[in-house]
Amino acid sequence: MPTGTIRISWTQTQRSIVPAYNDHVIMAHNNNFFNVYGQVLHNGSYVSPTDVKYILRCTCVAGLAGEVILKKSTDFNSDFKAYFNVEEFVQDHVETDIESYTVHNQALVPTPIHHIENYNKNIANLRRFNFEVAVEYRVSGTLVTTAYFAQPSLVPMYAQEVYFWNGVNKKINDEEFRISDYYTTGTTKNTLTDFPTNTLATVDDAIRQKISSDQYHTIAFFCGGHKDHATASFKLADMGRVRIRLYNSSGSLVENNTITNNTTNGGWQPVAGQFFKTSPDGTRGQHGLLYFGCGLKNLTAAGNLTASNIETGGFYTVEFEDSTGAGAYKPLIFDITDSDCRGYENIRLAWLNQVGTWDYYNFSKLSQKTFTSNKKTYRQNHGKVIDDFNNGHDIQSYQGGNKVFNNSVKQTIEINTDFITEEEALFLKGCFTSPLVQWLTTNDRGTARVMPVVVNEKDYVVRTKANDKLIQYVLELEVGHDYRVQRT
Repeated sequence: MPTGTIRISWTQTQRSIVPAYNDHVIMAHNNNFFNVYGQVLHNGSYVSPTDVKYILRCTCVAGLAGEVILKKSTDFNSDFKAYFNVEEFVQDHVETDIESYTVHNQALVPTPIHHIENYNKNIANLRRFNFEVAVEYRVSGTLVTTAYFAQPSLVPMYAQEVYFWNGVNKKINDEEFRISDYYTTGTTKNTLTDFPTNTLATVDDAIRQKISSDQYHTIAFFCGGHKDHATASFKLADMGRVRIRLYNSSGSLVENNTITNNTTNGGWQPVAGQFFKTSPDGTRGQHGLLYFGCGLKNLTAAGNLTASNIETGGFYTVEFEDSTGAGAYKPLIFDITDSDCRGYENIRLAWLNQVGTWDYYNFSKLSQKTFTSNKKTYRQNHGKVIDDFNNGHDIQSYQGGNKVFNNSVKQTIEINTDFITEEEALFLKGCFTSPLVQWLTTNDRGTARVMPVVVNEKDYVVRTKANDKLIQYVLELEVGHDYRVQRT
């Protein structure tokens, strides 16, 4: 068999955690497998092969579905190089979680991800991919396929094992983005949200999110260790616990509670030297990206806050600490609000953000619901035959005429923001552009429901105080499910 190998490398530096929505091209290139004449060593002598192709094997270690394998083959150029675009394969096998799973009566029961209590591992958002290359060729008509070549481990540009998650490299949209801002810990690092971040030192001036006592909210973050392939150094996202501080409307501290990140609470506490692949789920990386339920409804349902201590006009902080109690990520700050003083309905939306998880916002001003009918009609003859021995024919005014065969009813909702800051306006661009938006609502019995919606607005206009003085947005939503009515 031939000596030498074929190497694979990325056309751009890949760290071990990578947003799926980026340009992902692997280059396979000669490493003494071919000599300068394009020959290979076969049975002790160099021969000129025909029908030569590089074969790339892509393996995704999927969440609940086992392994998914794709093989791609291609010719190479005069420099013995071939290029494989694996972008679509990666994107097809990562997705943001919309459900969590709890065990009930020995069965997995799905629950909306927004309703989780404590921590929750991801199912499909962060997944491990492996890439290997082999060579296929013919000698005197005989097909020869090499084994897949081992690659140098943890060397810049040669990483064959990469974790991808359902995020976007914002740089391709000419926006500021550094992955290192998200996957190492410290109070300068970000959780996986597009909302403007704060520090506790600026709590009085911070841009705060608004939430009511019956509303849900989750936040996601990386957890565990991995190698940075760009530097071959070990990085640890040491997420030890979440601290919740609740303040009343007078600004006095009412509760100060911590929720440990451990398997009992649905999470995982990594230690130095532990990779994602050594977490409780094995190699899949499901504990490498965790969600935490930090809305008031999540916290009270889990027993992490006392409902009677929650006051409209108060606020609370969500702080992330490492195993020593030092800051791990930038905190979140929430103002506790109620319905608008004019009685407007508080409509809360959640959407898939640019960093692959969920963001939330309350639209608390005027909202208007519209039901639009699309009716299919037919015409029925006037009168009917009476089935008796006389075979009579009865004609009544309510019989026959134009009737509705089927009625498809769409519900749309026009919603308004309050007057907001420039930072909030930029944040709401994510809601306009997101491919996945959900409405967190309740039914007539007060049971929490999650409804798919589509933002019908085609244009997002960047508004600033300098240009617009007051900043306010109006959105039209179309509810994803039809309003059910009978057929005649």
